[in-house]
Amino acid sequence: MTHPSFRKGPQAQRGATAVFAAAALVAMLTAALLAIDVGRLYIAKRDLQKLANVAALDASRLVSGCAVDDAPFQLPGAGELQEFVEQTVADNGLGSDLLDSAQVEVGTVERRGEDDDGPAGTRFLAVDGADVQAVRVTLRRSFPQPLMPLLPYDEGRTMVASATAGQLAVGSFYLGSGLLSLDGGILNALLSGLLGGNVNLTVLDYNGLADVGVSLEALALAVGLEVEDLSDPLALQTQTPLLSDAIDGLAGALSGTASGTITGLLGDLAAVAANGDNLPVPLGQIIGEVDDTAAAAPFVNLLDLLIALGAAANADDSGSVAPIALPVSLSLPGLASVHTFVQILEPPQFSGMQRAGVAEAHTAQVKLLVRARVDALNSVTQALNLLLLGGLLGQVTAPPIALGVDVNVAEGRAWLDRIQCPRSSDPTLAADLSANASVATIKLGTFSGAPSAAPAITNGLAQLLGVTIKILGGLIAEIKVNLFLQAPVETTAGNPSPVPLQTVDAFTKVDQASGARPYWLADEAPQTPYNPQTVGTTGLLSGTMSTLFSSMQITASDPAHPNASSSICLLRVIVCTLSIPVGSVLDAVLNPVVALLGTLLNGVGGIVDAIIDPLLQALGIQIGSATVTMNAISVDQPRIISTEVPAAGS
Repeated sequence: MTHPSFRKGPQAQRGATAVFAAAALVAMLTAALLAIDVGRLYIAKRDLQKLANVAALDASRLVSGCAVDDAPFQLPGAGELQEFVEQTVADNGLGSDLLDSAQVEVGTVERRGEDDDGPAGTRFLAVDGADVQAVRVTLRRSFPQPLMPLLPYDEGRTMVASATAGQLAVGSFYLGSGLLSLDGGILNALLSGLLGGNVNLTVLDYNGLADVGVSLEALALAVGLEVEDLSDPLALQTQTPLLSDAIDGLAGALSGTASGTITGLLGDLAAVAANGDNLPVPLGQIIGEVDDTAAAAPFVNLLDLLIALGAAANADDSGSVAPIALPVSLSLPGLASVHTFVQILEPPQFSGMQRAGVAEAHTAQVKLLVRARVDALNSVTQALNLLLLGGLLGQVTAPPIALGVDVNVAEGRAWLDRIQCPRSSDPTLAADLSANASVATIKLGTFSGAPSAAPAITNGLAQLLGVTIKILGGLIAEIKVNLFLQAPVETTAGNPSPVPLQTVDAFTKVDQASGARPYWLADEAPQTPYNPQTVGTTGLLSGTMSTLFSSMQITASDPAHPNASSSICLLRVIVCTLSIPVGSVLDAVLNPVVALLGTLLNGVGGIVDAIIDPLLQALGIQIGSATVTMNAISVDQPRIISTEVPAAGS
């Protein structure tokens, strides 16, 4: 039997080596292809993330207003943002499959708490946030087809990349009191009424207070809150400071920047408030929504802030402050007495550091009240002498006329319309603002009661003057003539239409610590002619009172009480033997009296005009005009906030 023979030696081992080499080559090729596929996946995901970052950064410039050239800035709609992002993807994209996969969302940036989903302290986009601060772009694309056809591949699978970006572009301004002529006495009375004590500062003191800027950081420090808590209703409700503590806190917060004279004045004012009612201050009434952005930038002057704090503390449920008597001493012919009051119906509100299209401020809504007694005896006697044979037959008595004037100054408003951010092509930093001036409603009528108590003007028909004529001491006849004002008269001064202001483009950069957000302070006059700037026309009340007085309708009869308006009492012994109602008759007979009374009142109108204009100016109330002061702008580069992919369905 023959057996096959096997080769022995090196030649016999060559075939086994080839098999192992072939298997190793296949394994190496597979590993190389897997490595290439993994690299392709990594590069595809990296490029997708880069594209999401670029699209989000570009969109954040649009949302912040830095990429908008027109004023006023309006937040772009969903369609406009979607189109903008798709164009960015098309310009920088990796294929047309990305164009229909861009999801664009805007919202507020918030931080996670300990009880929230996700790592505590990380920032995320709250899509339902009230204030749009950032934009999130989410892109999807199919996975690259693997190089090895034998590997499983699902065409429906997509890779996802997301980026949330925001750009800081905010500004602060205030619609100030525009104190045209500081009057120590009047402002002392105003602050005394708001603080609840006796304030006695000089005009120099008030100028010093008005020259000090207060930042959000200083205000927050003064009331023991974080800056972002100034717009948190819960924080303000649980930590509302007392008025004296807020003022004393300002003294401490400003100790490093304001002079010792100013901090000393604040200490004195805090002591005045502590000795008064010392009411809590609802800060939410004067500070809009704020955050810690550029908190060191001043947003209001100290005097305006003090008045706003006092007004907010003293406001009732309707937001009004009780009338505060002003020290007006007049000795004018025809005026028996004059009492003036100011009533803050709504405190001023300051913009804080806000975005264009969001930042807004309004002045205080104020009512100036004048309550006067006018001596009408001489004019009435002259008219009645025609009926009494030169006064030989009788004696005339006429008490002073009660006249009230209410000047209700509605709030003026101002808006930050656009911030021009510095760019490589144009490094100019600028701000566009607009404002509408305050409008005044002037009401003239009569009142009942003591003028020193600031009684309300009587609505409807009311007695204006009561005249008593006694013939031969009243033994023959006693005539009572009541003159009635048919209704109060009103007029309006000013135009409420918004007016664009001149662009403010002179700013000085403030050096900050490393890592802090940069901000620029707006230069003021004389460095720039447009800060502050006033819109509207002043002096709109000139002659207003005289016009109102001439439109008053005076009658001798009371249609509601025809038998009691005016009467003649004949043959008075103990009681009136015969009483004859003569109101309708006197309407015709007393035309000379009414005419002369109208002349008297027209003259009083000029006197009241002379009272009101200086008072309004001294209080910083500008009818028909508004003074806007730009404070600061903070602009940063667009930044990626998060690359977290939103949860499915969010």
